[in-house]
Amino acid sequence: MPLNLKYLEHKEIDFERWDRCVGARNKPQPYGFSWYLNWVAPGWTALIYGDYEAVFPVFPKEKKGFSFTTRPYGTQSLGPYATIPLSAEWTEDFIERAMAEVQYGEFFISPDVPRPAHWTGQTFSNFVLKTDT
Repeated sequence: MPLNLKYLEHKEIDFERWDRCVGARNKPQPYGFSWYLNWVAPGWTALIYGDYEAVFPVFPKEKKGFSFTTRPYGTQSLGPYATIPLSAEWTEDFIERAMAEVQYGEFFISPDVPRPAHWTGQTFSNFVLKTDT
């Protein structure tokens, strides 16, 4: 069953609640926090489930009358982020809802987010330098 996702323009996003949801992840990366998104993609928009229980950033752009979304420069992967367990169906609902806003989309989903079995894509290596020791 499709999720009831709200699409919010940048000015409608509650950044405090957004950051609480993103920060609920175990070992969160900076890419999903509002301060980082505001820096790399000013004007970004969002999909919100419930009371910020799950969130997904969207980066709509237009070029020559063609609307699209892709990963902003300086980000590795992005959401969805949630304070509740996600399923592959939820991930698919977020992508489908994002695609309702644009004609073309390219998504770099976080590696720990469940994906539908029928999805195809590439896997990229990421190396994380431990800085706490």
